[in-house]
Parts: sequence; C-alpha cells; structure tokens
Amino acid sequence: MTAALSILGACSRAWPALPAHRGIETEFEALWPGRFRKIGRFIKLALSAAALTMKHAGLTKLPAARTGVFLGTGLGNLADLVPFVQSLYDGQSIPSPIQFANSVGNSGAFYIAQAYALEGPVLAICQDEVSFEAAVLNAALLLRAGEIDLALVGGLDVFVPPASEQRARLGLDVADESVVLGEGVGCWLLSSAEGQGYAQLLDVTLKNAPAPRRSDGIAPPGIFPTSSAFAAGAFVVSDAAPGALYQAFSATREGLLGTITVRKSK
Repeated sequence: MTAALSILGACSRAWPALPAHRGIETEFEALWPGRFRKIGRFIKLALSAAALTMKHAGLTKLPAARTGVFLGTGLGNLADLVPFVQSLYDGQSIPSPIQFANSVGNSGAFYIAQAYALEGPVLAICQDEVSFEAAVLNAALLLRAGEIDLALVGGLDVFVPPASEQRARLGLDVADESVVLGEGVGCWLLSSAEGQGYAQLLDVTLKNAPAPRRSDGIAPPGIFPTSSAFAAGAFVVSDAAPGALYQAFSATREGLLGTITVRKSK
C-alpha cells in the first residue's frame, strides 16, 4: 500500500461458545426489529456487525454504487449449512429454497448488501485463519484503484456444536477441552480518503511464508478462525491513545501469512 486508508467506524463482538448464550440474537433483534425473518446466527451476526459499524461511523446511508462488501469467514455459514444437510439425510421433510439460499457461504455478505441497497462489489472470502486479512486486502486494492470509495470489511465465524466437531474443524485436538471455543465478528468501514476516521490502515499483506500465530495482545474470549477481525475491530473502538499502533500476525495451518498494521487517530 502506498498511502493509508481511513477506518471510519468499527465493531467488535465475541462470546465464548459454551455455555450457550443469546448474545447474537438479542443484539440482532435490537438493531433490526422485524426487518428480517428465517435467517440463522451467521447472517444475524453479519447484519449486526454492519449496523454497529455504521452506528460507530455516525452514518445511516452509504453511496450505493461506490460501496463494496468484503466478508471473510474461515468456516462459512455452517450454522445454516449443517442443519440443511442433516435434513437431506434425515429425509423427514423437504428443505425450503430459503433454507438452501441461507446456507451458502456468501449469504452474510449478500444480506448486508441487500440491507443497505448496495450495488458495488460483494465478496465472501474463505481463506482459513487469514480470511479477514484476505478480505481487507481485496477491499484495499479496489479502494486504492478508485473502483469504490467505501468498503464494509468484516470477518466472522459462529460456533456449531458439538464441541468435538468444532475443534476438529479448527485443527485442534478434539479431546483438549482447555482451549476455549468461541464465535464472533469484527468489522470496519474503510474509506479511500486519508486522515479521517478513528484509525488509519497502514499496511495489509498476504503471502506464503512460515509465521507465528497471531500475537496482537488482544485475546478474544474464545478461538475462531477469524479472531483477528475481532481483535482489529476492538483496537479501533478502544481508548488507545492517538498514535498507538496495532499489528496482527496470522498464519494458516499451511503457513500462509497475513499481517495488518493500524494506527489510532483519535
């Protein structure tokens, strides 16, 4: 990146997966009362993150043709996909077309674009543990190229029981209960304008290289593939002094490295 991009707003939400909670549903119902029906936790979390980020930025509308949506997810919408596939195998009933549409990985990004009537690029990106970094990189490239002016960029994953299967999805020891599982989201409203907003995105990279696991000093209450999104959002909404730096390092099991560097503006 040749110049900083501005982070106009952000949100950060995460919860331990166990015991079960209603944090996602409660917040969604408060933010979108009566607006959407027949959607699962993954889509609710995506919509809630977008609304909270907009609120933090002090905006209610976005320029339709000049705003993109870039949503990273390590595991996809398993919260809707798993029950859909199970219903096919059970043979007890025929799944509805809505249930199928909501189960696909790009459903969260689609619903965000629909909610704000956006006409720019809408991408759902799955790149394992560096899905958020990949989403930020794609957004930054289009912002720097002048294709768009604003980008809602997020990373989210939800917990899908049982816990042993979730640990297996994350490449963890299924018998190791010392690792606290979690679910959550982090989101930014990124702008091509310099020197505005709460923070500045100084750099984002994605490359093949061996690297340590994420070490940003902001640990989420649980582990999920896009936990770097939670930490990045938490830094922007934190009380960190102007000039404070945040740097995240993430690596997949294959060694793909993602880095993000942000400087607090206010």
